[in-house]
Amino acid sequence: MNSKTRLRKEIRAAKTKLDGCAFGTPARDTALQEFWALQGKLGRWEIAEHDAAWNRRKPPAFTVMGPDGVPIREKPFTSREAAERGITEFVGRFRVQGYYAGVGYRLAIEEIAGRCTITECP
Repeated sequence: MNSKTRLRKEIRAAKTKLDGCAFGTPARDTALQEFWALQGKLGRWEIAEHDAAWNRRKPPAFTVMGPDGVPIREKPFTSREAAERGITEFVGRFRVQGYYAGVGYRLAIEEIAGRCTITECP
């Protein structure tokens, strides 16, 4: 059992104790303080966990821009190696045609990969 589960059990026990006390008695006031102290401790714990998860650095993503400056696919690549494989696949799409047709120009198959750029997403 982890500490968070143990803390939740303590909160349930404190709530049961609080429900068993009569209104307006010192025992109820003490039980109420104990209950809210445990609730606050759990809240601080959950906030700290949330902050830690939020601050974890996301792995870098890479976008490949084609010769026209348009991304070759909508979803970014997860690594530079995957982006380089993506360029190879992109060039492979034009093998049958024999060239890449841009606006107002044509690129030979050998030139397509050199005109693609890999950039890291922010």
